[in-house]
Amino acid sequence: QDAWHLDSVGLPASVSGPFSVSVNFTVAVTDFSASSISVANGSVTNFAEQNGSNYSFTINPAAPGSVTVSIRDGVTHSSAGNGNVASNTLTTTYSGQ
Repeated sequence: QDAWHLDSVGLPASVSGPFSVSVNFTVAVTDFSASSISVANGSVTNFAEQNGSNYSFTINPAAPGSVTVSIRDGVTHSSAGNGNVASNTLTTTYSGQ
């Protein structure tokens, strides 16, 4: 299985609006999309592929409270057919606007 990491540089414990996230796979993947991303209390917008192994997107919190972002295992694959391992989970609190 191929590894990857969710990164939101400087993501504070609390946010007051949308925030950016990047995904970096160790190898290129062929079928990663916005629907591959699990978000609790929010939605994915501005999904963009930089190349086959680096992606970015914006999380738009839905309501005040905890917001989590992760990618489950096996939702995307390398050209060899290997599935990804589950990501780390990003967690922040949306304070509302």
